[in-house]
Amino acid sequence: MTIEPSQARTVYRPAVLPPKPEPVTLKPKITHEADAALIRARTHRAWGFTASTASGTDANAKRNQDAQARRTALILRVMDLLKSGPATAAEMRAALGETQAQLCNALTQAKAQGLIDYSRWGRGARWHINTEGRQ
Repeated sequence: MTIEPSQARTVYRPAVLPPKPEPVTLKPKITHEADAALIRARTHRAWGFTASTASGTDANAKRNQDAQARRTALILRVMDLLKSGPATAAEMRAALGETQAQLCNALTQAKAQGLIDYSRWGRGARWHINTEGRQ
């Protein structure tokens, strides 16, 4: 049997598609806490933190003690400067050669202890030794 070219037709037969697979929920191989511990250990090895005290609360306590000692020394220098009369923070910074942050911390702590006080002066403040409210 032969097919004449005028009678030939293309028959479309769609391929049978396999069924869709079930969705897969990905689960980590280790927990989040275990992963964080591995990262922490790797970082400590890379940065040389071999002992737990090198990066723990002991080191922070030592740094806090050092900062407190520097702040106390600065408060004494500020008190010596204020014996000659009231001064602004900018004048004290220029005379003492300290940064604004260090001086601000020292002034705040000295004011909390009742050693010094300030009075408004224009847009700023003039600091002076507190004579009436000393604790």
